[in-house]
Amino acid sequence: MITNSMFLNTKEKFTDDDKKRCLPTIQKFQFIFYDARSEGLLALEHGIELEKDPLLKIGLQLIVDVDGPCLDNPIYLEHIIQNLIVAEKYSGYELLNGLVILSGLLLLTEGADFSLVTKYLTSILGIEYCNRAGYYWDYTVMSKQLERFEKQEGVGRSEKFEAIINKLDGRTILSLINPCYSISANDLSTALRICSFDTVKNTVFNIVSSTGWFAYLLVESLNIGETDMELSLKNQEKIINVINEKINDGEITLTKKRK
Repeated sequence: MITNSMFLNTKEKFTDDDKKRCLPTIQKFQFIFYDARSEGLLALEHGIELEKDPLLKIGLQLIVDVDGPCLDNPIYLEHIIQNLIVAEKYSGYELLNGLVILSGLLLLTEGADFSLVTKYLTSILGIEYCNRAGYYWDYTVMSKQLERFEKQEGVGRSEKFEAIINKLDGRTILSLINPCYSISANDLSTALRICSFDTVKNTVFNIVSSTGWFAYLLVESLNIGETDMELSLKNQEKIINVINEKINDGEITLTKKRK
């Protein structure tokens, strides 16, 4: 049973701005729960590398770790996250968001029903937010984030990579992210940075069908930091080589170019 004693004991007052800033975290948990329900907890591994929030990143790793005790004994998870919140001296938005993360992680260990997640997490923000718990991340919002990427300079210089990535479905693209191939989620993100907007959009929405959370984080990562052209080209070449090897081994069949 979820107790979340830290939330019950806090006397801090949170502003409406603090609460609004927590909504993207709730949106993330909607994707996380959907993916976990559809594909299992191990499906979350791809996204952990791209997750920028250190508290959520650590918590999910503790849950996904098959050798760890936190999934069967969530009290350890609760104490670890609470210890981190205290050690980092979180206050205001960071504290409230930490409480949302802690509650979401504990719900995940309990296998809570997907329909409960939004209502439960928005209840932490108050009655107003709980009453409009249908606040879902939709693909229109994701498209707007992608439009910001479209305005960046240095894109559309990777015809060879785009020609092949546009012929792969989402599951195949995700299968490339594997330590055996020395390809990470960050490698894919970096490779996409210099692609045309259409290729980035197609890749993201192909991946959505397999894991919405990873697609969400991929878009987020494309809008952070500067583009390193040399590194992007290097990662594209690495991915192309792996794809060609898998084609030769009969593990990948290219489809017609997606429009």
